[in-house]
Amino acid sequence: MKSLFTRSILLMLALTVLTYSCQTDEGNELELNGHPESYPADVALEWNKLFLELERFTRGYRPPVSARNAAYVNLAAYESIAPGMD
Repeated sequence: MKSLFTRSILLMLALTVLTYSCQTDEGNELELNGHPESYPADVALEWNKLFLELERFTRGYRPPVSARNAAYVNLAAYESIAPGMD
């Protein structure tokens, strides 16, 4: 009986989350005042410097893992500005 009640609550919670998360919000788009190429790359460079500094002194952090994580960070940065590029 307790398991059925727990499943019912989880199902209702999942349906509630899906209902509210699938709605579109009007007017939440960020408008750029120019092309992304016109903005400086200081933020991305500082994030990469921080990542390399942390990666350098982390024990047991091997090169393949480091390269994959750097690729994820930089791919996410690219994908965040890609909609504004021509």
